Amino acid sequence: MSDRLSAPRCRLPLVVAVAFLCLLLLCLLNLGSLHGRQAAFLDGYRENLYRKQAVQARQLSNAVAEIQNQLTDISATLGQDGLDHGFRRAREAREEFLAGLDNLMRLVARQGSGQGALEEIALMTEAFTRYYEQGLGMARAYMHSGTLEGNRKMRLFDDQARELREMLAGVMRTLERDGGARGQGGGVPPERFRAPEGLANVLWMHLMGQETREHYVRFLTRYSDTAAIRERNMNVSLLAQGLRGHVLDVQQWLTDLSATRGRDDMDEGAQQARQAAERFQAELPAFLEQARQADRPERMAGIADLAQRFAAFYAKGVAMADAYVREGTRGGNPLMREFDAMADALGEALLPFIEGAMRETLADTYQLDLVRDSLREIFRVLMFLSLLVVLLTGGGAMWFVSCSKTVPGARGTPSR
Repeated sequence: MSDRLSAPRCRLPLVVAVAFLCLLLLCLLNLGSLHGRQAAFLDGYRENLYRKQAVQARQLSNAVAEIQNQLTDISATLGQDGLDHGFRRAREAREEFLAGLDNLMRLVARQGSGQGALEEIALMTEAFTRYYEQGLGMARAYMHSGTLEGNRKMRLFDDQARELREMLAGVMRTLERDGGARGQGGGVPPERFRAPEGLANVLWMHLMGQETREHYVRFLTRYSDTAAIRERNMNVSLLAQGLRGHVLDVQQWLTDLSATRGRDDMDEGAQQARQAAERFQAELPAFLEQARQADRPERMAGIADLAQRFAAFYAKGVAMADAYVREGTRGGNPLMREFDAMADALGEALLPFIEGAMRETLADTYQLDLVRDSLREIFRVLMFLSLLVVLLTGGGAMWFVSCSKTVPGARGTPSR
C-alpha cells in the first residue's frame, strides 16, 4: 500500500522535469531563431544607416561648395550692379551646413561603433569655422583691397574647401571601416526587417503591449514591403546630389576665374570647370534612368531638358569668365546675373529628388531604433528565461532522483 502511494509522488518530479525540458527546448529554438532574426535586422539596420549617412555627407559637401560659390561670386562682382546677395546666401548655406553636421553626428551616434567618425566630425567643425571666416575675409579683400590681395586669400580659401571635402570623405571611409556598409551596392534585403515569430513574438507582445506591438509589426511590414522603392529613392537622391555638386563646381570654378582674372597663376578655373561639366554629362543618363523608374511624373517634367539646360549654363559661364578676364567687372557683371539664375534653376530642378530622400533619412530612423532596442530586450528576456528553465529542469531531475531513492523497489534501491 505504501509503495502504491509513493509511486505517484515520485512520478510528479519526473513529469515536471520533462515539462521543463520541453520548455527549455522551445526557448532554445526560439532563441536561435530570434538571434538569426536580430543579426539580420542589425545588418540591414547598419547598411540602411550608412546610406543615410552618405546622403547627409553629400549634402554637406554641396553646402561647402555653395559657400565657396557665393563668396567667390561677390569677390568677382564686388557687390556692384545689385549683385550683393553673396554674403546672405553664404550665411544661409552656413546654417544649412551646421544643421546637416548635427544630423550626421546623430546618425553616427546611432551606429554605436562610430567614435572615430565622431572625433573626425568634431575636427571638421573647427575646420569649417576657419574656412568660413577665410571666405569672408577673401570677399572683403577683393572689395576693398583689390585683386592682388584677394587672389592671395583665394588660394588659401580654395585649399580649405578641398580639405573639408576630403575630411567628409574620410568620415565616410571611417564609418565604412567601423561596420557601416556591407554590400552597400546591393541594397538591404526586405526580409531583414520582418517581425519576430513564435515565443519571441508572444514575449514582444507582453513587453510592449498588444497595441504597440501591432503598430510596430505594421511598421516593419510596410518598411519591408517598400524597401525596393526606398532603395531606389535613395539612389536617385545620391545621383541628384552628385549632379548638383557638379553644377556647383562648374559655377564655382568659372566664378573663381572671373574673380582672379586668371592672374598670379590662378588660371586653372576653365580646366576644372570643363572636368566638372564632363562628370555631369557622364552621370546624367544614370540619374534620368533611375528617376524614370521611380515613377514620379510630376518630378520628371522639371528634368526633361536637363542636358540642354546644363549645356546652355556651361556656355554662359565660359562667356562670363572670358568677359571678366577681358573687360573686368563692368563687362562680366551683366553675364554673372544670368549665369547665377541658370545655376539656381538647375538646382531647383534637382531639389525634389534630393529633399524626398532627406526626409526619409530621418522619418523612419526613430521607429527603427525602437524596434532594434525591443529585439535586444526580447533576446535578453529569452536568455534569462532559458537560464531559469535550465535551473528548474535540473531541480526537477534532482527531485526525481532523490525521490526514487526513497521509494522501495525503485531502480537502484534494494528491496527488502
